[in-house]
Amino acid sequence: MGRWAGVTLVALVLACARTVAPPAPPGAPVAAAAVPDLELRALLLLLADRKTFEPYSVDQALAGGPALRRELAVTLGRVGDRRALAVLAELSRDRDVEVRRAAVFSFGLLAGPADRAPLLLALSGADRETAAAAAQALARLGTPLEEIEAAAGGLESEERDLRLLPALWRLPGDGARLLAESGLDHPDAAARRWAAYALARPVRPAAAPALRGLLADADPWIRGWAARALGRVGDAGDLDRLRPLLDDPRPGPVIRALGAAAALIRAGKAAPPDGWRGRLAELYDAPHRGVRLTAIESSFCWLLDDQLGARLADLAAGGRPAERRAA
Repeated sequence: MGRWAGVTLVALVLACARTVAPPAPPGAPVAAAAVPDLELRALLLLLADRKTFEPYSVDQALAGGPALRRELAVTLGRVGDRRALAVLAELSRDRDVEVRRAAVFSFGLLAGPADRAPLLLALSGADRETAAAAAQALARLGTPLEEIEAAAGGLESEERDLRLLPALWRLPGDGARLLAESGLDHPDAAARRWAAYALARPVRPAAAPALRGLLADADPWIRGWAARALGRVGDAGDLDRLRPLLDDPRPGPVIRALGAAAALIRAGKAAPPDGWRGRLAELYDAPHRGVRLTAIESSFCWLLDDQLGARLADLAAGGRPAERRAA
């Protein structure tokens, strides 16, 4: 949003604020209306637009209700001024849970490695979502896993994992990998998904055995992540493990398996498998556009194959525009 667009938006909000209620008759008591909050929200919009930290407006909003304090926490994150860290640290201990969540998230955007104390404190707080945001912020700051685990040490193991698993993909090392592997047995489906993502998202060669076990997972996202990761850390034997995914009912795992196979072949880790040719040709006519295009683009590995070469020539001559380009 440009400067004048921001000013126009503020003017509109203020105009709305002044028409919320008709003027009170002479002598009538003035009711506590929403007008002050609306004016302060307009000022917060202006501060965010101009990336300006203005102490007086911040103090006024800090004294407001929960909705205004939450808006203040969001605004301070957008402003990006480190002078806001003290205010955000105070808001991270607010009595309202939505305020705490917004404050911890914004604090993580502004904090440096020396500012971790409020985030470590939030890890053991009552609200799981606030703690998870704190864990991710700590991971972004390069906080060692041991320090994060120590801050959450007083929690039950399952609750601790629910807070830490979303941050593990940002953390290097065997400690994060081992914790992610243990998270694959977590009863919470979202926790299992975060554990799988932590194993698949960074390049972790030691995670290859666990990733192979995830190729048959019931969650299609997890199957796809595992396939993609094995394209980076797998070996020739993984082509046989990836082949069943070409028949997957969901397009994501099929696309990831094709890309992983092409990556392994391109890296010289495996030869193009003969058993893939027939299925690859069938996928040229798959209902899903992404599957069709990925199958065509992956065919460079089999360019000397007569059957696939003829099909690719047909597609290059008369297929849909995107498929002609890919062929």
